[in-house]
Amino acid sequence: MRGSKRSPTAPKRPEAGFSFIEILVALVLFSALGLVLWSGLGSGQALVRKTSQRATYALKILQLDNGLRQALGRLRVPFWVPAEAAVRQERGRLVMSWLDGDPDKTLTLQLRGDRIRIGEAGAEGFFGPFPGARLGLFRDEEGRPLGVEVTIAGGGEPTRILARFGSTPL
Repeated sequence: MRGSKRSPTAPKRPEAGFSFIEILVALVLFSALGLVLWSGLGSGQALVRKTSQRATYALKILQLDNGLRQALGRLRVPFWVPAEAAVRQERGRLVMSWLDGDPDKTLTLQLRGDRIRIGEAGAEGFFGPFPGARLGLFRDEEGRPLGVEVTIAGGGEPTRILARFGSTPL
C-alpha cells in the first residue's frame, strides 16, 4: 500500500505551530509598535489642538480688522476741518467725530480689559480677547492722524492693524 503507513525508519516531522519564545518575541515587537503609534497619536493631537488655537486667534484678529475698517470707513471729515479737531485721545479710548458726515455723531474705540469695543451711540461691538492690546493713532509725516493703529502682543510677534479713516484723509 502506497502512502498509507510510514516506515518506522523515516524521521518524524515536528508538529506545526510556534514555540513559546517565538510568541513572546512577537508580543514584544507588537507592543513596541503599539507604543510608538500611541505616542505619535498623542503628539498629533497636541499639534491639532495648537493649530486650532492659532486659527481661532487669527480669526479673531481678522474679525477685528474687518470691524475697524467698516467703522472707520464711515468717518467723513470735511477737508476744511483740522484733523486734530476730529479726534480725541483719552485714557485708553479714542473718540472720533464726523461719523456719517455728521459732526455731532461720534465713533468710540475703547479698551475694556482685554477686549476692544467699537461703538457709536446705540450700537457697539466687542472683539477679543486680546491680552496686551494697545490702541493709538497712526499719523503721517507731518503728525496728522490718518487712522487707528491696534497693536496686539499675543502669540509671539506683535500684530499691527492699521485702519484708515473714511473717504477724506484726516
